[in-house]
Amino acid sequence: MDNPVWWVPRTISEKTGNIPQGYIGRTVEEAEASCSVAACELRPDGHDGGCYAWSGTPSLILRRTVARSKPVHQQSLAEAIAKRHRGARYARLGTIGDPAILTRDQVVAIRDTLRDAGLGMLAYTHGWWDRGHHLKGLVMASCDNLEEVDASVSEGWRASVVLDADGPAKVRTPEGRRVVVCPAQRLERVDCNRCGACDASRPGPVIGFRRHGAVAHPRWKRRLAVSRYIHGESSGVIAKELGTTYVSVLAWVRDAGETVRPPGRPRKRA
Repeated sequence: MDNPVWWVPRTISEKTGNIPQGYIGRTVEEAEASCSVAACELRPDGHDGGCYAWSGTPSLILRRTVARSKPVHQQSLAEAIAKRHRGARYARLGTIGDPAILTRDQVVAIRDTLRDAGLGMLAYTHGWWDRGHHLKGLVMASCDNLEEVDASVSEGWRASVVLDADGPAKVRTPEGRRVVVCPAQRLERVDCNRCGACDASRPGPVIGFRRHGAVAHPRWKRRLAVSRYIHGESSGVIAKELGTTYVSVLAWVRDAGETVRPPGRPRKRA
């Protein structure tokens, strides 16, 4: 199959640090399809609908790239490596999209190319139990709950899991495995680039990610934001009052199938 991965050499993300980011899917439809293949419950049309990538900046970058009248060059891994920040230690595969649609040989080739450049690889699949099973040892199993963590670890995976934003500080699975809350979420001056705990090629603990950004907000709040936006309120005002960012508000609007207004053009719906 063709390689649907394209790369951004640098990022301003405080969580990941300034590292190369690989987007799986050259169009919005391809990226969404990869998440459906992995049966990810967090995807916009899934049971949970709480995906950080689809509700935040990664989705905005993807949509802006493919929506411009003049096509934007989607950079290769070699280009991203050449242009990376000199402090980069890792690269993130699957900033949006799921690597389950890639063959094992494709992911191995990405990993080896990164290693040759002195970089590690960070990646996750929700399809660990089925369509992404061939990637064991290369990427982390992305689990929806603590029971899935036990199942995936028992099958030889490194595992990660989504945790409630306001959950307890100490977490264990039903079988007693300790879950370490993502250091980049709880410690200052720590990001993915400095941490590397999610490098699936190395032994390590279960990593738990607190719901953050847009997905830390319940569905009722997202629906309220969309309703207020389509009735003419600005994304900035909505974001301030609901305790989120305007980027998240616009992502919720797009996910609801509504049209985002050009900047500076409020519109009242009759």
